Amino acid sequence: MLLAGCVSTQPASVSQDVNTSPTASVRAGEVAISRHGWPAGGAEGEELRTAHHRVFTNVRNPVISARIPVFMEDSLLHYRSAFSRSRPLPAPPSTMTSYVMATRGEWASLTAESLPPTRARRYLQIERGGFAENGVGYMFDIGTQDTFAVASHEGWHQYTQTTFAERLPSWLEEGCATYCEGFRWSTTDRDRAIFSPWSNVERFDRLRDAHRVGSLLSLRELLSARPEVLLAGSADATLDYYAQLWALLHFLVEADNGRYAAGLSRALHDAAGGRMAAAVRPRATAFGRPPPLGERVFTAYITPNVPEADAAYQAFVGRVVAPGSKQAIVAGRSPLAAP
Repeated sequence: MLLAGCVSTQPASVSQDVNTSPTASVRAGEVAISRHGWPAGGAEGEELRTAHHRVFTNVRNPVISARIPVFMEDSLLHYRSAFSRSRPLPAPPSTMTSYVMATRGEWASLTAESLPPTRARRYLQIERGGFAENGVGYMFDIGTQDTFAVASHEGWHQYTQTTFAERLPSWLEEGCATYCEGFRWSTTDRDRAIFSPWSNVERFDRLRDAHRVGSLLSLRELLSARPEVLLAGSADATLDYYAQLWALLHFLVEADNGRYAAGLSRALHDAAGGRMAAAVRPRATAFGRPPPLGERVFTAYITPNVPEADAAYQAFVGRVVAPGSKQAIVAGRSPLAAP
């Protein structure tokens, strides 16, 4: 069970007591990595530096410590191209900082020390997962595969928090983050990930269960839901929400031969460049009572006909979770594509 949280604000400056003399400098593929000592609360840790990341970690899992800096760099390339292949999203203007702690207890202590009490209490509800705030990621070791999935999810939040001029609505922010979770390890280079958004058994299983019991939200409900409210109320509702957003982003990328993909790309580019608010503003006056921001963004960039899109989305989910689909998900393939 993976839970995550984020706040899209500008990054805070981070001051660390570190040994800036590298203990080792290596290259993994095309990613240059510099390793430095980091006194993690009295325990021995490392600061791993790459072109766009500073990762502070004291994990004892050698696979995580070896692969995480390359994975974060590869994730960034994925964020920039996954939704806009012909025109990549902008590179971050500054280095992004992440913490990957060995235990939940150490993560909880770091969270309590780093954030105001009211903010820390919200995130400390997370049992397995992580969060990003002010462009900084806070994670802990929950097993190799899940730790990297969380790192990719939170890395998207770090990317938008440090790079985008405007905040995305929750459905788009969290939808992109869940879409970016899926990956498989390369069979030719074990330290490199191949990002495959369908390769996400956990989100698929949750989506299938919600579909089976009839608990799926309508598209209009999904566009206005807030993850922080869901998290405070029910972990199950939060997990269902993330699974549905994972499916929604696949719908926007793939449905009807990519009918909605150009609008999705335009929305992200406009938010990055500070143009989304101006594009959405007319939608606020086109109704007697303005709908929530999330719906206004959807109608401005995707389609003005939400009921029609809802019917298409619900049908799409039904096809995704049809009997026999899980085999494709396990293989990292679209369950809608021909075998």
